[in-house]
Amino acid sequence: MFEIEAILLGGQDKLEDWIKEEGAPHKALLQIGEKKMIDYILESLRNTPQIKRIVLTGDREIYKDYIEKVDLFIDDTHNFVDNLIKISEKAELPYSVFVPIDVPLITSEIYEKTFSYCEEFCPDCYLYVLVNNKKDVEEKFPGTKRTYWRLKGGYYKMGNIFLIRKELYPKAIEYGKILFESRKSATKLASLFPLWFIFKAALHIATLRDCEKVVVDKIKLKGRAVPIPYPEIAVDVDKKDDLDFVRKILT
Repeated sequence: MFEIEAILLGGQDKLEDWIKEEGAPHKALLQIGEKKMIDYILESLRNTPQIKRIVLTGDREIYKDYIEKVDLFIDDTHNFVDNLIKISEKAELPYSVFVPIDVPLITSEIYEKTFSYCEEFCPDCYLYVLVNNKKDVEEKFPGTKRTYWRLKGGYYKMGNIFLIRKELYPKAIEYGKILFESRKSATKLASLFPLWFIFKAALHIATLRDCEKVVVDKIKLKGRAVPIPYPEIAVDVDKKDDLDFVRKILT
């Protein structure tokens, strides 16, 4: 069984108006029924057998009531790469799963089954990119609006959580810097991908294995795109409609 530490990403670039209108100082503290959104996530993580440690990153004042509820709190630097460096320096277990603060639908059962499937699917991988099929998401949650990639064989969405082995941190930091420096230039971003992939993606004939190959060629470590049948991993709370949607499900 994988031994995993959950990295709960609790940063927030800005407080959006729809969150202010809910009377919350942070997305994590949005009310869903009788609990805050973060409470659903922490409860699920705590009840997942593979997860042995929970690390929370964010603003200390925002999370003052939660610092004692996690195993380690890391102050947010407001820079993705710097945060990743701090997280890597504190990593203790063989695997890390990165979890955003806005995925309250993922239950401990889903986490457990997903990690078990990843272990069976590729026991020696360093990177597991979870992928949801549009058909699965819309069958389980009709009406929810997500963004999908059109690939050969269907429409797909990258799951909101991803799993890595500890040894991948140096490569993640290296390419995190490259992506951060390229983020405002379409030309620079395009240069990160081989021409064959850009061509296939433009014609919608790229496959999941093609996407996988591009990433693996970059990190020089074994990784897989892992199709999973749990639409809950595809649903995050990015806008008021999303909040209303998860409230209906959870309450």
